[in-house]
Amino acid sequence: MTRIYNGNTAEILKSMISGALYVEIKNFRHREFMCPCCGAMHMSDTHIMNLQVYRNFLERKHKRVIRIVIVSGCRCVKHNRAVGGVKKSRHLFIKRDSDGTDIKSPDLSKNELYEAAKELRVFSTVIFKIKKNSLHLDSRPDRLQKCWIVE
Repeated sequence: MTRIYNGNTAEILKSMISGALYVEIKNFRHREFMCPCCGAMHMSDTHIMNLQVYRNFLERKHKRVIRIVIVSGCRCVKHNRAVGGVKKSRHLFIKRDSDGTDIKSPDLSKNELYEAAKELRVFSTVIFKIKKNSLHLDSRPDRLQKCWIVE
């Protein structure tokens, strides 16, 4: 069982007693993942947890604060179409929670972000998007990691 908390001590203790996996989400907020078109937010808890683990990993590796900007999180069908997203995008939340985000960082290069995501291996897909100036990460269940670079 995976539970995500934003610093509620009582909930954290209850989680630890029940044996649930605990990751404090301290660097991401609900609004960062919302669809800009309709405001919906149906993001997978596992994916948000993976993003926090990734940020913690980057900060330990570089020994400084690393900011991650969510460029694109959840998308409704209308917004996905408007931005040219693929039909079965991991950003969509039709039959399941979204588990895809596009990120960038003002503190690291895309190449540093890409290499760290490959090294950490918590994401099932890592795509370095050269023209869009971002990195796509998703957390598909039951899939080995695939990484590639696209124009």
